[in-house]
Amino acid sequence: MVRMIPDSPLARLDAMWLVLIWEGELGRSRVMKLFGIGETRASQWIKELREAYPDTMLWNTRTRTFKAIDAGYARFEQEYSTARLRAASLSRYLALTGLPLDDPGQRGDGIQWASYPDMSAPAPAIFSRLRQAILRREMVSIEYASMNNPEPHLRRIAPHGLIKAGRRWHVRAYCERAAGFRDFAIGRISGLEQLAIESAHLETEDTAWNTWVRVELVAHPGLSLPQAQVIQREFFNSGKRRVEQCRGSLLHYFLQDLMVAIEPATQQAPDYQLAVANPREIEPWLFR
Repeated sequence: MVRMIPDSPLARLDAMWLVLIWEGELGRSRVMKLFGIGETRASQWIKELREAYPDTMLWNTRTRTFKAIDAGYARFEQEYSTARLRAASLSRYLALTGLPLDDPGQRGDGIQWASYPDMSAPAPAIFSRLRQAILRREMVSIEYASMNNPEPHLRRIAPHGLIKAGRRWHVRAYCERAAGFRDFAIGRISGLEQLAIESAHLETEDTAWNTWVRVELVAHPGLSLPQAQVIQREFFNSGKRRVEQCRGSLLHYFLQDLMVAIEPATQQAPDYQLAVANPREIEPWLFR
């Protein structure tokens, strides 16, 4: 799908700069496909970008693309020096390439759009290199910290998917240390090395990722009848329940984002206003 951008040098440069930074590379075919232009014009646009952002990218003969280098990411960090600015740049990149997110404060079609602050934007150097590894089915070594293991440590992973779950970004990957597929919060990755080693573990082997789980939602049984009717109007079109499908590996994030009670006896109303009506059916896919 062709994305339309304003026909001005500054708009073109900004759009291509975002693609270079968040994807880690930029080539003529990408520019042609993204903006619906021909070879000659795409080459000219890339030349303009190189002149406007010198010493931020290098030509890679193997991929026939310009690669963002450390100096490029350093310049990006200077231009987008706060988490808020970085989140805004990621939203613009995603909208440009086909995945729109909220654009706080922008008015469109007579509506004032708004959202709460996005604290989740990952470092573009990490994000783009994970994306490249996914496209090439290659492994990476990451320096990672988690709540269970808060000391930074190395893990070799084979990523296959980038996930925006609620307000956080994750990468779905096979982990050699865990000997299985896991989710990794991208914000907890402090370093990444591209290994140029082809992964032996494919997305098709990730059972939790490829399994679609039926989730039956109802109003929390602890709500009064009038309260339950409010929830039914809001979420169920005045029906009694709603059935959704969710990837097994994303089920926990889905329920957490909606504050859905799995155990209504302990997860009580009104803190929890929705509940799962088929807990036994979804139980195998929780915390996977």
